[in-house]
Amino acid sequence: MSIATRFGRYRSQSGNVMVLGAIALFAIAGMAGLAADSGHAYANKTRLQNALDASALGAARVLDTTGDTVQANDAAQMIFASHLAEAANDELAPLSASLETTFSNTLNPFAAGTVPPRFVRVSLSNPLDIDTSLTRVFGLNQIAIDTTAIAGPSPVLGRACDIAPIMVCGDSTPAAGTFWGYTIGDPVDLIRPPGTTSDVGPGNFRLLRLSGTGANELRQDAAGRYGNCASVDGNVQTEPGLDAGPFEQGINTRFGIYAGPLNGLQSQYPPDLVVTQPLDYQ
Repeated sequence: MSIATRFGRYRSQSGNVMVLGAIALFAIAGMAGLAADSGHAYANKTRLQNALDASALGAARVLDTTGDTVQANDAAQMIFASHLAEAANDELAPLSASLETTFSNTLNPFAAGTVPPRFVRVSLSNPLDIDTSLTRVFGLNQIAIDTTAIAGPSPVLGRACDIAPIMVCGDSTPAAGTFWGYTIGDPVDLIRPPGTTSDVGPGNFRLLRLSGTGANELRQDAAGRYGNCASVDGNVQTEPGLDAGPFEQGINTRFGIYAGPLNGLQSQYPPDLVVTQPLDYQ
């Protein structure tokens, strides 16, 4: 074999390697893009599911208390819009006018339009298209995400157990934008400052007397000691006086913060399982 013949074979093998390398890079880029774009789409699907779940639950609560589908739809639309307005949900913004609510008397099967309405389903009139990045090398320019949520009446609650010593006063037929005395996004004081009048008596900060009198009892009940049950519609006593410090020490154990007499009692008063909001949830 001549030198020229051997040279030509080496050049041919070099060309083959270059072709295989280009194919491998194309496949790697495609797989990496598929992983990244799928993760991106899944994150947005989770955000969308959270928004729909909240909307369905809000609409079901209004439907359960009023029986009015118009009010229930308004509640669903308002809650959905509040979720879309969050900064992390900016990619969901195109869905602002696409929420649909249907009502059914039965859950399985869900028969839209049957009366009286007891269950509500929220869904999208059109799926949301999420733009892709590297997956475009495979010709996939968008990933469509879609989901739905159904909620129904709350079961009749006869007893409440393991409760915290906080009294909540709300309105079952609240004004628009409020939910049992709360407004989405607004901070709420758990106890009122000195000098503030109260509809349950002067010097009373709406803290419940569950176990006994005194600040120490209140501190431990706020930490989660009280494990008994209370009957719905029954009467409860309140603990008057300004016990902000003990109450703060007790409630902070639920966030893993221990101070004062509760310092070192982590095993006796463990923190709640979920104590922070996930970074990707709005």
